[in-house]
This record gives sequence, C-alpha cells and structure tokens, in this order.
Amino acid sequence: MFDDVKFIYDERRNRSVCPGQTGLENNLPPFVKLAYLPQSGIIRLRLSAYSDDGERAEAAVAALQKQLEEILKGHIVAEEDKNIEVIIGDRLRSAGRTVGAAESCTGGAIASLLTSVPGSSDYFLGSVVSYANRVKQQRLGVSESDLEKYGAVSRQVVEQMAKGALRVLGCDYSVATSGVAGPGGGTPGNLSVPFG
Repeated sequence: MFDDVKFIYDERRNRSVCPGQTGLENNLPPFVKLAYLPQSGIIRLRLSAYSDDGERAEAAVAALQKQLEEILKGHIVAEEDKNIEVIIGDRLRSAGRTVGAAESCTGGAIASLLTSVPGSSDYFLGSVVSYANRVKQQRLGVSESDLEKYGAVSRQVVEQMAKGALRVLGCDYSVATSGVAGPGGGTPGNLSVPFG
C-alpha cells in the first residue's frame, strides 16, 4: 500500500471546490482511493494506492497528486498532516505577523486552541472574552446603538469586535465570534465570524 500524499484545503475559502466536485474520483484507477477526511475548518484529502507493484502505485499517486494540485490551486493550505492551529501558527510566524481574538460565544476556545501550540506567543497576542454586551462596549468599543439595533449576533457588531481586538491587542489580524452557543444549547446558523 502506498499512502503518504495528504492535502489540506480550506473549504471556506472557495465553496466552489468541495468534496465531490474535484471530478478526480470518477477517473481513478481501480487500485487507487481518494478519501475526504473532514475536520474542524478543513478537509483532508488522502490518496491511497493498493497494489503489489510499488512503482506502479507510486507513479499513479504522483500523477493524481499533480492533478489534485492543479484542481485545488490556491486552496491547499498544507501538504503535510498538520492540525489547523499549527498551520495558522506556521503561516503567521513565517510572515512575521500576529493575531488576536474577540470572543463571545466561544468563551476563549479560540485562544485555547491557538495557544495549545508550543511557541504560540510568537504570533498570538491574546483574546478579549466579551460574553456580556457591557464588555463588548467597554473593552472593544462596540456601539450600544448597534447592539440594540442589530443584536449581539450580527455582522455589524462582530465586525466592531474584530476592529476592537485589533486596536486593544495591537495585532495584525483578528478574529471575532458571536452567536447563540451557550450551555443551554445553540441555535443553528447563529454564528458570525469576521476576520480583521
């Protein structure tokens, strides 16, 4: 079995390229399989060849790998089997950039995920957990009138949270979340995640 080609692409970056739409799976040799392995925020693609002829398997997978690279050009975020938080950290570190967060419904989960990577202090500056509207206003500068008019779970408010994180934390990029996802249960579709 030959099984060492792994691709990761971010489905959110290009919804026109998603599982079942590469067209490649319909033209695979019978001894090659293409697996879609979804995880949080990414989809891993794995080519596996099952053959007694190692050279034949390697050649088939190499050719299919090139086809996948062409189909997914610009959307592959890693060719190694890494978690998304490691990929984000590698990219930020290599670019010399920093990130921060303004979290409401996630309650610090983004900060926890990003800081689970050794050396994350090189690029992760912090997070403002603004579960209460008062904190959104006082710490992040969210407009009271926009909170009243649009509600905490709105694009207008979450964009202000992201801008507030940029200002308060002094980071290059920020992510902000708001939604209905507390201990009593969430409401599907009520999550807003702008990036600054």
